[in-house]
Amino acid sequence: MRHLYPASIIEALEWLADIEFQRIAWFENDQNLFANFDEQYMWVFEDTALLYAMDNGDVAFSHAADNKLRELAILMEAIDWYKENDEELLVSPKMAVIRQKAREALDLIHASDGSEKTVVYLTPGDPIPRDGN
Repeated sequence: MRHLYPASIIEALEWLADIEFQRIAWFENDQNLFANFDEQYMWVFEDTALLYAMDNGDVAFSHAADNKLRELAILMEAIDWYKENDEELLVSPKMAVIRQKAREALDLIHASDGSEKTVVYLTPGDPIPRDGN
């Protein structure tokens, strides 16, 4: 059984859905924030092991929420952020769609009752059990 920290996923999605956060964190700032497009992808999908869990057949939240998260991952993976200008990407239509998908995923996560999940939720500070998943 895989283990996930849903609070970390939700927080990362909230930041991904927030253009005002991105206006600060994507660029040099005096608030000690750094979260460019690539970082935001990693925070949602890689650092949380969310994509790994879903790619291995687990349901993280619900089928509907996970499907929306897959759509979001595909949209984000289609952007070659190395070649993108951050200022232009921030206000681009494709980034607006990504923010909207993140909000939709959040709504579906919050609507989920947990009955479809096949993972165990951990809270921040909980150690990952010894089985390593």
